[in-house]
Amino acid sequence: MHESLLKLYRDHVHFFKLMDIFEVELDRLKQDGKTSNDLITEVVNYMRDYSDTIHHPIEDHLYQINLARTDDGREALEQLLVHHQAIMNMTREFRLAIEQLGKPNGLSIDEVEKLGRDYLDHQRSHMTFEEEKAFPLLVEQLDPEDFDYASGALPADQDPLLAPGLQERYPALHSYLQKHG
Repeated sequence: MHESLLKLYRDHVHFFKLMDIFEVELDRLKQDGKTSNDLITEVVNYMRDYSDTIHHPIEDHLYQINLARTDDGREALEQLLVHHQAIMNMTREFRLAIEQLGKPNGLSIDEVEKLGRDYLDHQRSHMTFEEEKAFPLLVEQLDPEDFDYASGALPADQDPLLAPGLQERYPALHSYLQKHG
């Protein structure tokens, strides 16, 4: 399996872990009426900073290459391209909702929690769909050069969870990971 695809799978492992943290914070919000705004905001920022700007664009390039060559998996890949845009919008919407939580014109706790659950469900089902349908199709259809091209089309930004600056960039997330693995 190509290194770029292995990296996408590794990213998903990290994203699933982040979604677990996100879910714990949503549970706290529902139960206690509050959450660690720093932690949940940093998880959402991470998803915006890395997933939406590095990870998904690489996948999009791979899907576009496949779509240009064959109709195999067309419906699934086109659906995933739409999902990426929807996830970006959901990320932005939830981030704004969490910033406005408790403010006079902000959403209620129940509304924010529902937005968060929708985001969580969408993220998890999206990644599962990619791993079950899209990634195997890419392995079958694309050449190593295609993976090189797709990953080379964007800056080689390292996953912030693996980068040395995690503590400075995402201090609450770093602290949580240190305590809970």
